[in-house]
Amino acid sequence: MKKTILIILTCVVIACSNDDNGPATAPVFEYANDITTSAFTMGNTTAPNVNWNGNRGSFSIENTLQGVSIDKNSGVISWDTSLPWGNYTLKIVATNMAGSYDASVEIHNTLNATFKGTYSPGISQEGNSSYEMELVFTEEGIITGYTQYIDSDGVQQGPFDFTGEWYGDNGSINFTGFLEFETSTNTNNYNATLEYIGDDVFLTGTYDLGLPIPTNNTFELKYEKSP
Repeated sequence: MKKTILIILTCVVIACSNDDNGPATAPVFEYANDITTSAFTMGNTTAPNVNWNGNRGSFSIENTLQGVSIDKNSGVISWDTSLPWGNYTLKIVATNMAGSYDASVEIHNTLNATFKGTYSPGISQEGNSSYEMELVFTEEGIITGYTQYIDSDGVQQGPFDFTGEWYGDNGSINFTGFLEFETSTNTNNYNATLEYIGDDVFLTGTYDLGLPIPTNNTFELKYEKSP
């Protein structure tokens, strides 16, 4: 009889001890900072501060965004060169067996970029060659750049400097704006589209010189990566 009572009491003590730990609860986490980066670059955050409350789970992104991913175990957010310029809000979710918790992270992806390459004049210019063009975009909406070429006598013409403005919506890869050459009073409309090929980014489009007859110059420029 004594032996039976001892066993029952021991079981009761163990059960009470387990109850003291309490049930698992949903996680809580936060990131130290929002994300500020420049278009066409790669990067990542540090891991968030997270309390799994005794039941480790995983991270996920509720609203997907081109070029952005998350490590499900650490919560580190990464982005590649295809992240469109603009401002975005990511909703990050941490989930364990007891529930889930979400937090927002702001992304500010600014456009400060230089594109350099070649252009083709819409009007035939026999004997001319080596048509070069550069466009520099700033996050304030300003464009600077130049064109130059080698004429039929082998003499470089230019550079012909210009300034202008660019516009676009968040996430858009289309640009419209105006180019105004210092050597001309003409305002030149242009349209351009970004194209991602591997790790490279190209800006292709057309612009008009504002002459009495349409010129429709075309260009293909490549993003100049920082050293």
